[in-house]
Amino acid sequence: MKITRRQLKRLINEIRTKPYISDLPDDDMYTKIDSLASVKSSKASADVIAQTFGYPEDRSYSTDLKDYDEVPLLPFIELDNDHMIRYVVMAYESEHLQPMTQIPDYSIEMYLIDKKSNLTDSEFDMFMKKLAKEIYEKILSSYGPPIFTNRHNDAQLTESDAINRIYHELRRRGGLA
Repeated sequence: MKITRRQLKRLINEIRTKPYISDLPDDDMYTKIDSLASVKSSKASADVIAQTFGYPEDRSYSTDLKDYDEVPLLPFIELDNDHMIRYVVMAYESEHLQPMTQIPDYSIEMYLIDKKSNLTDSEFDMFMKKLAKEIYEKILSSYGPPIFTNRHNDAQLTESDAINRIYHELRRRGGLA
């Protein structure tokens, strides 16, 4: 999905703006609702109270507040996701690729170069996508979902996001990015 610069700026500004509840009687209520929104078990209550005082019903105040609070962490979250994917590819390399080839120092880079020499560009791209999915599935079955959880915000990568990130890491490691 492509977005224009104007749309990107609007999204960034939307995230940078603290969620606003229009009809709150005083600032003390903001503090109370923010406190409720920060506790997992009371987020639903915070959302109901916020909607009672004019927050849009199609939105979640607690989710919007969490997104707002995470804006300063975004570079760290992305960096952590990148490192996580690198470790996932390294784990696949040492636990699955090297035993499969029985060559101790066989790297993912060597494997990709070997495959690329025998395939057309489109076939190689399809191979990389399948390999990314295979890596995701094997590492997920070995370590479980926590391996794909970001330590900064406890958010778990979706399957499609993890596979896409693995694919791009493979492209980077194969010298194609």
